[in-house]
Amino acid sequence: MQKLKEIFTHPLFKDSEYFQFSVLNIIEAIILFFLARFLIKFVRQFIRKVLKKREWFDEERSDIIYRFFRLLIIVLGTIVIFSVLKLNVLFKDILNYSIVDAEHFHPKVYNLLVIALIIMFARIIIRFVLLLLSKALKSSGQVDPGKEFTISQLVKYVLYIIAFVLALESTGANLSGLLYGSAALLVGVGIGLQTFFYDILSGFLILFEGTFKVGHVIEIDGEIAQVKRIDIRTSKVMTRDGTMIIVPNRKLTSENLVNWTLQKDISRYSVEVGVAYGSNTKLVRQVLYECVLNHPDVEKTRQILVRFDDFGDSALLFNVFFWTRRNWDVDILKSDIRFAIDEAFRSKNIEIPFPQRVLHNV
Repeated sequence: MQKLKEIFTHPLFKDSEYFQFSVLNIIEAIILFFLARFLIKFVRQFIRKVLKKREWFDEERSDIIYRFFRLLIIVLGTIVIFSVLKLNVLFKDILNYSIVDAEHFHPKVYNLLVIALIIMFARIIIRFVLLLLSKALKSSGQVDPGKEFTISQLVKYVLYIIAFVLALESTGANLSGLLYGSAALLVGVGIGLQTFFYDILSGFLILFEGTFKVGHVIEIDGEIAQVKRIDIRTSKVMTRDGTMIIVPNRKLTSENLVNWTLQKDISRYSVEVGVAYGSNTKLVRQVLYECVLNHPDVEKTRQILVRFDDFGDSALLFNVFFWTRRNWDVDILKSDIRFAIDEAFRSKNIEIPFPQRVLHNV
């Protein structure tokens, strides 16, 4: 029995500074590995079965909590396994190895590990904070989706900046020295990337000013689109044909932009039509008025105006103006009205003429 114990406890590598573990240590490490896996599965089951009974629980929160504890178990389990295998000396030398040895910047391997852990934990914590913030804003009932998105984005950027500063501080870097030492480089980079920084500044202006928000319908370069996402450098808008366009934020702040949503969701549009000379203009006005009035999406509380615009080359030109809240697909509404006008004109024998040209021989 004593001999068996000596075999299990005897180091596998003789006279090694770093590898001093035995067979027993390997067995203990394997047990700890499977124990860590069991704990991860237990946490998942606990979250799904116990926390599911709570009112605040949902699938998204479940995923965030599970990721946090899984990462924590993996980190702690790795440290314990290295300790059981008596790899402390090797682990310490690896962690203390200097990657860069500059005047103001001399990070070591453990600094990179700390940065990686800070970033991973920060992502999980930020996601959880944003989820709680979103739930709180929605339950208050005083914040529309656009403002909710703006607040969430600003909070996310602030938390990421804090995490970034903490990560740099963990390397022991002298931030002021780094800034002074790289001032000339930063100036050169700034000149080369001025468009990039202009986009970022425009992103903050959009988020703070609220000129337009997620869900708003805007018109830019003659294209009607709905804002789907506002990021720090670009924004994503979707046109009426379903095309997603990525627009630099500077374009949205420096050029003329029409926000249909800010107009209390109601706007005025018109449909133009020409009728043959000799037509009964009073009857034309009545037909146009009724065709627009009968459409269910036309606002009945606003004036419908039929205007006799001009005597054209081959037709009498009319315009009928109306108000509607159907801004997003107003072209379809106009098409419906044109169908109705064409049908009504045919029943009333009102002719829509072809363009006519008279040629003279010289």
